[in-house]
Amino acid sequence: MIHFLSDSQWCFHWYLYLNNAGAQFVVVSEADYGFSIEDEAADAITQQQAIDLTQAKFWLCAPSFEQFIYRLWMENEIWYALAWDKQPLTPLQQAYVDHYAKLKEQ
Repeated sequence: MIHFLSDSQWCFHWYLYLNNAGAQFVVVSEADYGFSIEDEAADAITQQQAIDLTQAKFWLCAPSFEQFIYRLWMENEIWYALAWDKQPLTPLQQAYVDHYAKLKEQ
């Protein structure tokens, strides 16, 4: 598990899971695995923390890193277009919104 992103309020942390067989997926957790309050520089880099996956709270975000990055990029572009630019969505952005709107209706 590789920590690669935290939100600006330090509420959620995203991790990329990789294994030797090539499997991958992205999960999110409220837990900040791999960080310590003391943040001892040398120890923080080399320290490995065991995670009890039967007790830890993780939520699946995407079946691959590529899909996670695409969704992150697309959702930020949509937000920026609507909130700041006050511009209509591109056909690709609208198709993305429509896809998730249909899922919500189901």
